[in-house]
This record gives sequence, C-alpha cells and structure tokens, in this order.
Amino acid sequence: MRIEDPLLCPRYAARVVRDVRCLEAPDWMKRRLEAAGMRSVNGIVDVTNYVMLEMGQPLHAFDLDTLTDRAIVVRRAREGERIVTLDGVERALTPEMLLICDSRVPVAVAGIMGGQATEIHDGTRSMLLESANFCPRSVRATSRALGLRTEASYRFERVVDPAGVVAAADRACELIASLGMGRPVPGVLDCYPAPAGQRLVRVRPGRVSEMLGYTVSPEEVLESLSRLGIVQADGGDPPKEFVCSIPSRRSDLTREIDLVEEVGRVLGYERIPEQLPFGTATQGGDSPLGQALDDLRNLLSGLGMQEIVGLSLLGPSPFEDRRSEAQRVSIRTALSSELSGLRRSLLPSLLDALERNARRGARPLCFFEVGAVFSLHEGEPREAVHAAGALAGPLVASGWRKIHRMDETPGCRAHGPWGQFSRSNPTSVGRSRTGLA
Repeated sequence: MRIEDPLLCPRYAARVVRDVRCLEAPDWMKRRLEAAGMRSVNGIVDVTNYVMLEMGQPLHAFDLDTLTDRAIVVRRAREGERIVTLDGVERALTPEMLLICDSRVPVAVAGIMGGQATEIHDGTRSMLLESANFCPRSVRATSRALGLRTEASYRFERVVDPAGVVAAADRACELIASLGMGRPVPGVLDCYPAPAGQRLVRVRPGRVSEMLGYTVSPEEVLESLSRLGIVQADGGDPPKEFVCSIPSRRSDLTREIDLVEEVGRVLGYERIPEQLPFGTATQGGDSPLGQALDDLRNLLSGLGMQEIVGLSLLGPSPFEDRRSEAQRVSIRTALSSELSGLRRSLLPSLLDALERNARRGARPLCFFEVGAVFSLHEGEPREAVHAAGALAGPLVASGWRKIHRMDETPGCRAHGPWGQFSRSNPTSVGRSRTGLA
C-alpha cells in the first residue's frame, strides 16, 4: 500500500476480510438505511453504508482477488486513463483527479465511487475494506468535473475527521463478523505519512464573561469544555488564561470566540441576561447622491415615465467597439455569454425593455433607469451611478381623430424631463461630488 500524494490523501487504512459471505443484511439494518434515504444493496455494502451513517466516515469494499498484485496505490490520474464506475458509466479522467489504483489500473475514484471491475458480488471470497481521508477541495473538484455526487463525496467535501479512519474500519469488521458475513484478519494497514498535530486555542475566562454578559468562573469554563472533549493543555496563565486542546473532529473550533460560543451553549442561553440596548443614538439620513437620485426618480415618475431595473450582468453590448471592450469588467465564472460581464451602460437594458413591450403592443413607452455601471480604468474596476431614459411612440393615447404611429416621438419631448431636472437640481447634474452622470 502506497500514497503518492499525501496532500490529497493524508491517511489511508485498510483491513482484510476472509471467507466473505455476501448475505442479505438484517431487517433492522435495512430499516435504518431506508429511514436515512438509502437503499439496500447487499450485506457487505449495507454494513459500509451503515457505519458511514453511524460514524460519519465513508468506507469502500474491494474484491481483493481482482486487485492486480493485491496492491493499493493512491495517486493522481494519468493522461488518457478511464474507469467504469459502479453505476456502469465509463468516465474519462484528468491528471487533477485522485484515484485508488492497483499496480496497473484505476479501481476507484478517490472519495466518490468505486470501480465496477472490483465490486463485491456473490462470488467474492476475500475483501479489502478501505477507510481513508481525502482532501475536501480535491473531492469537490473531481465530483464537479465528473458530474458525480455520492453520499461519500458529500461527506468528504465537508471535512471528515482523519482520527476516525481506523475506528470506522474496526467497527465495520465487528459488524461483519457478528452478522456471519466474513472473518476479519487481525491487524490493520494504516498509512499516515504526516499525522495532524495537536491544535491549541487559548481562552480567557474574563473574556468569556465579557462576551456572554454574565460572570463565568474558570471552573465553569473548563467543565463546560471538557464535556465536549476539549481538555486543558500545558501553558497559559491559569486561572486568567487556559490553553485548550481541540479534538480533531471539531475542525470548526479555531479561535477563542468559538470556545466562548461553546461555553455559552453548554451553560444554556437562558442564563444570558435580558436588557435593552443602550448608547448614543444618531439621526439617520441619506447621502447627497441618494437625495439627488430620489429627486430624479420622483420627477421622472411624475412626468409619466416608468422606472425599470435591469440586470447588472450583461453580455457584450452592440454599442461597444474593440477599444471600449477592453474597459469591460468580465466575470471569470460566468454562467453564460449573456451574463459574462458587468454593464458599462444602461442603454442595452432600456432598449431591450422597449423592444419587448412594443412586441406586445404596449404604447406609449416611456422608461427610465437609475443604476450603477462599471468599467475598468488602468486595470482597476470602478463603479458610477448613471441615469438614462428611453421613449418610443406617441406620448399621448390615440383618439378617434388621429391614430399615432409608434415612431412619432419628437426629440424635444425626450429632452424635456432631463431639462426640467437640471433646472430644479442645478448642483446635482454633471457634478463629480454627487457621482451622478
């Protein structure tokens, strides 16, 4: 057994089971699996799934006789390699993906799904039980690239405790032996190149009392944390400060405030005193730019125009040339070409709204939008607030005397709203201090 990339597979353990009998799982185990949303496959697979639900550690069973040279190599995929997974699909592999291999070919996609060639079946007599720990980022990237989500990948993506690897394998072997499905061979192969060191976090009882709002003694702090398996380590300045050793299963505890939250949870939230907030109150208000924008919206709405809110993400604009295209802020992980960058102008969304409504026979059409636009200046993205309007067709409804055409929109009427706003807000138009363009 060999691990070629310890960063992607920190720990790999295996146990051998002889005289395998692929019996049906007992009813109590089937019922528990079904209650958890999993179907029964066969006795061995059901045991591995049951232990995964019980201990949070995914397991996988290989038919030992199908492994070339009875070897296990944990390595990255080679160019052009492929594997047929348990769901019967042949999948192309890339060098970024981590695999479980024998001495020649891949037999499983690490942390996601095993291969069809080494699965457990009625003729299996010897079995290799895998219990391992894989890098969450690697499993997540491989799962997404292959379009394959499993119960195992779901757990590995969210961090599995490496300290529980051997315990989970032992528990599975215990169930297999007690149910008469095989004879576990004593001993375990455990490859752990770089064991995780002890994680220490300092906690001050005074800080705990300050954050929770009531007095907590040093003894209460230590007693509360010990109930969670967090014990006092050497160091610190007791009783003013303790150094606590964090169990490997609690990867979420990294700072003092995390331990403060745990103490409060154990002692009970009902101990937190109730009191009204206090402090100096300040009167709220809008910025000059916000006031100018509200004035503009009220004016244009009062003139009969309708406000629209367009998307900030748009595709390349037909108004852009090669020079202006270089100033566009692009999205690295765009979902589609229509949402590939931040808009540089409000006109595309306005014209799209005009065209969509005109197609449905709506008239007259008087739209405006006030919103942010984005551009690159010397490689840095900048944001500005723009206002734009679009009018199409007659501004008055057609009567029995005259039927207006859609193109009858005198230019003077389009300039009217903007002129009225500039006259009523002479300091808000064209001034950089408000940011309104």
